[in-house]
Amino acid sequence: MGFPNKGENHLIGIKNEKDFVNAMNSQPNNTIIQELEKKNNSKIISFKHEGGTKQKKDASYSLENGKIKGVSLKNHSKGTFDYVNTTK
Repeated sequence: MGFPNKGENHLIGIKNEKDFVNAMNSQPNNTIIQELEKKNNSKIISFKHEGGTKQKKDASYSLENGKIKGVSLKNHSKGTFDYVNTTK
């Protein structure tokens, strides 16, 4: 079996990012949000899907104190390998 070459992995990744953002916005009392609010000492207002190839953040969240923080999201069980960012 060869590697997928029709963009399936990219599309699945984008869907995962959007699903995460929707889950965070629809379940504001979950453990992840509670921990982020504790860490930032501010209540989270909402999450937003960012995506794109020109930035590392896949999503962001807005805080009541006016700050916006970026989040990188990954959904994989065996790790990833990035040929662009390697010395091999």
